[in-house]
Amino acid sequence: MPLQPAWALVYASQWVFSFLPVFIVRGAPLRRRAVLAYLTMVSVAYAGFLLYPTVAPRPSQVAGDGFFAWSLRGVYGIDPPYNCFPSLHVAYSSLAALVAYHVHRGVGRAAVLWAAIISVSTLFTRQHYVVDIVAGVAIAYAAYALLVRRAPRAGSSGHLRRAGCLRLGGLPHTLSRRVPGLEPRVRAGARTAQRCSDD
Repeated sequence: MPLQPAWALVYASQWVFSFLPVFIVRGAPLRRRAVLAYLTMVSVAYAGFLLYPTVAPRPSQVAGDGFFAWSLRGVYGIDPPYNCFPSLHVAYSSLAALVAYHVHRGVGRAAVLWAAIISVSTLFTRQHYVVDIVAGVAIAYAAYALLVRRAPRAGSSGHLRRAGCLRLGGLPHTLSRRVPGLEPRVRAGARTAQRCSDD
């Protein structure tokens, strides 16, 4: 693909976008799983760097004096042209989007779209090949599927419903005997708790 310096801003947005789960993930268990997913993904990526060292296909110099050319030169100065397969730039973005989707569908859809745009930016900035992008998405999804996908979403409706069931089912029957008209409600709460446990 032709070099497009304007995409440097999209490419650089990954360094902020990757922290999206920090702001939307609630609950210690899910946080631990998300952190472990990131660590697993990075470990696999570095194993790939050692086994298959690569160099980015970027030019030696960026022509032009405008803001976008200056931005791309800044990206090149910060990000060395090595360790391209798999693309951690793409992997970080993809995992952040997947975790966001797990927590909140609306935010997740927007995040997946932006992660895809970031992936495209790695081509227009000549930082990666297509195969690097595919590998980055693959290791991100593998880490997500292994450690996050089946984890309960903290604060979800199902979680709150189960908590409510426990409270209803735990009303003491001794109280129902002392308060007129309360015993039928306690019995109804016990039946609700039973249905929840069956779920």
